[in-house]
Amino acid sequence: MKKVFDTSKIVHRTNGNPEMVTFDSDKPFLCFNTDFQICDCNELFTNIFNIGKKEVLSINLTKYIQNNKFIETVKKAGTNGVSTFHGKVKFGTRLSQVYLEAILFSAYMENLNATGIRCYVLESNIVTSELKTNQRSQISFAGLQSDFYASVSVHDAEGRAIYISPSIESLLGYSSLEFKDMDPFFLVYPEDVPIVKNAIEQLSNGSNYLNSRYRMVHKNGAVKYVESTSYLISDASGAANHIVNVTWDLSSQQGISQALRISEQKYYRLVMNLPIGVSMISPNGQLLEANESMRKIMRIPTELPLSELNFLSFDVMNKSGIGAQFRRCIEIKEIVDGEVSIKLSSKTSVKFLAYNFVPILNLNGEIESVIGYVSDLTQQKKAERDSLERADFLNLVINAIKTPFFVKDEDHKWVILNNAAVDMMGHPREALIGKSDYDLYPMEQADVFWKYDELVFKQGSSSNEEKITWHNGSIHTILTHKQLYIEKPLGKRFIVGTIHDITRYKNIEEELRASEKKYHELFDNANDFILTTDIDGNITNANHTLLRYLKTDIKSITKLNVFNLIKEDQVGFANEIKVKMLNGVSNLTFDIKAYGVDKRDIIYEVKASLISRNGLPVGLQCLFSDITKHKEARMALEKYNASLLELNETKDKFFSIIAHDLRNPFSSLMGFSEMLLEDLEENSQDEIRESLKMIYSVAKNSFNLLENLLAWSRLETGHMPFVQDRVVLTDSIEEIINVLFSMAYRKKIRISNLVEPEIILSADKNMLNIILNNLVMNAIKFTPNGGHIKIYAQPDISEPGSGRDLIKISVADTGIGMNDELREKLFVSNRLVSNPGTEKEQGSGLGLLITSEMIEKHGGKIMVESSPGNGAIFSFLIPAYHDSANS
Repeated sequence: MKKVFDTSKIVHRTNGNPEMVTFDSDKPFLCFNTDFQICDCNELFTNIFNIGKKEVLSINLTKYIQNNKFIETVKKAGTNGVSTFHGKVKFGTRLSQVYLEAILFSAYMENLNATGIRCYVLESNIVTSELKTNQRSQISFAGLQSDFYASVSVHDAEGRAIYISPSIESLLGYSSLEFKDMDPFFLVYPEDVPIVKNAIEQLSNGSNYLNSRYRMVHKNGAVKYVESTSYLISDASGAANHIVNVTWDLSSQQGISQALRISEQKYYRLVMNLPIGVSMISPNGQLLEANESMRKIMRIPTELPLSELNFLSFDVMNKSGIGAQFRRCIEIKEIVDGEVSIKLSSKTSVKFLAYNFVPILNLNGEIESVIGYVSDLTQQKKAERDSLERADFLNLVINAIKTPFFVKDEDHKWVILNNAAVDMMGHPREALIGKSDYDLYPMEQADVFWKYDELVFKQGSSSNEEKITWHNGSIHTILTHKQLYIEKPLGKRFIVGTIHDITRYKNIEEELRASEKKYHELFDNANDFILTTDIDGNITNANHTLLRYLKTDIKSITKLNVFNLIKEDQVGFANEIKVKMLNGVSNLTFDIKAYGVDKRDIIYEVKASLISRNGLPVGLQCLFSDITKHKEARMALEKYNASLLELNETKDKFFSIIAHDLRNPFSSLMGFSEMLLEDLEENSQDEIRESLKMIYSVAKNSFNLLENLLAWSRLETGHMPFVQDRVVLTDSIEEIINVLFSMAYRKKIRISNLVEPEIILSADKNMLNIILNNLVMNAIKFTPNGGHIKIYAQPDISEPGSGRDLIKISVADTGIGMNDELREKLFVSNRLVSNPGTEKEQGSGLGLLITSEMIEKHGGKIMVESSPGNGAIFSFLIPAYHDSANS
């Protein structure tokens, strides 16, 4: 067997001891000196990455910050003798990004007389500014090509994994860490373990290259059929050092092959039984395949073998021009199609054929064969001709009718319209055929037309009066007569109808009716109240709406003066309106307070106008309505709008505070992180530790703010459940102390839980923990180093005789305290207050607002006692728990 690896020599350092090892120099590699400068590479590397060797040798890895991870791997190879890498590397300005999977060895390069690092490329993914696309180079030590994605792994001489490519993880479902701690034969199907052991043994005995097929077991239990190509990396004595496996998943290959065979069988049977003629023709015209339909269309005898037939030898093909079209398909290498009329023999009638030639190209772009499709259109053409003749006669008849005439199909679409109907609709015939009423008329009209059409399909006929919008936008009244027609033998149903425009007659009828009822409808049946008075205000008439509203009759109301119906303080205002109208101001609208039924106070909106006779004012006409409820609603709405405006201003201010407090910590985080990254290698451990402390502090404050914001949001929108249950207070306090222990420990603050175990609350445990967490964390924030926080509770006696048993819980600190002005702002939502803590800890003030709302949800309240320099005591009331079984 030809060896895969040549006799190139390099030094492989193991634990500091140099060993001569043999590698395959015919595979892509590059070398680095101790300054991380590329000092050598082979031609295969430059060809794969499309980069000149001169440009490669000018590259220093340290020039690009993106190479930090790769540099660490190179260092590791120099220390340990070998290392593996998978990730991104930047080689230069033209290669914007290179993804590598590689194995690196510490080596002595004889041509350079120096020790360096040699890197062998296992797999790569290249993006260049020239190509603008991803190119996947599947590279292995064997350099094998495959239609399936290869997975790469590197093992020690005992078979244990020291490098696993991501594709191996995907193939078997285990992570790299799981592989490295795993027995090398654990993943092999039990019956195939001897195959793998035999392969390792052969490699150990001197074989440099080995192929084997066996089964492996996925993490989910599925069995995977694989093929592995194994390569030995050995030292000069022949002892095995490392084994490289290139593994292919054969499961999908077998499935694809089977699916292709089934698919080919299906499509072959389908093509051979198609009613359309299908044939396959070689470039020189030889018939290779032809289905039964093609033989029938072309009059090819069944017993005549295709091998004896040449498409271009048919005289009729050349005379009809089909042969020339076939040659054109061969010439231009594109689909050619068309229709032709031919006589296949002197005894047959003319046939109409449609043909398509589809070229099939091989990998070199040359025509391998041509698929020919032929359809016999003879019957279709005859039917079309007969249909056109009948249609011409029918059109002549229906267009002679001067009344609009139409035919609709079962989908309510127009199929026939005579000239009179087209003129009526005002659109070209081609714009109407195939359209329904919904395409031409408003929906409310189309709904009516559709309903009456359905009536024809059910009853056989219909005569209806309908409204229709004419082409000029005017609405006409039409009388339609429709009849059901059923076409034999298919049983298709059609509506045949005529249209008569009766708009003129309907308009005359409507005008007569309107003139009779005009005054009665306007006055008596108006929705608003109407009354008339003489010039002195005496009521002369009133409509029925007003009479019903006042629960009176016309005889009684005409005995009154209009001033009897309005409130006394409005009489002067009413007289002013009257004077204005007499002075020429017309059609005034105003509100006036009056008496309603049972002397109820009401407000009318009044529209008043003068009644004149012979040019002189003789009275007033007032149209008015009761707007009392509208007025009250308007006032309530104005009040509500004012409240809503205030609420919106509060929310705007609240969210502006939150947005500001959220943005600042993240700016700090990014600033600290950027400083830490830029000076990472120059900073001492103490400087790095201090930077991390600052980053942690900012992150902790941001997290607390987000926690409070989430709690407030859920509380405000009603998405936070509230379930009161039995809660042992001292247990909840201990939980909070444990959570906040590290925060207090850093400031050397002692927290004392002085609550007795027998104090039990009726509370929502989740909300109680949030309340305690916010108050204790607030106390830590404002208590200096070495301070003391006490938590105690006792029955509340502030509301004797209230019938409620409450527990007063207090959190007292020895912090910096606060003044009265600050204390009054603590729990006001539109005045969120946040001061820095004793160590400049930041906050938003949101925590105390949430705490207050949650306490109020329990039916309690929160109180603060504090003065500057004397600490603070935050106390709140929560209902005590009573056992219903013992009460």
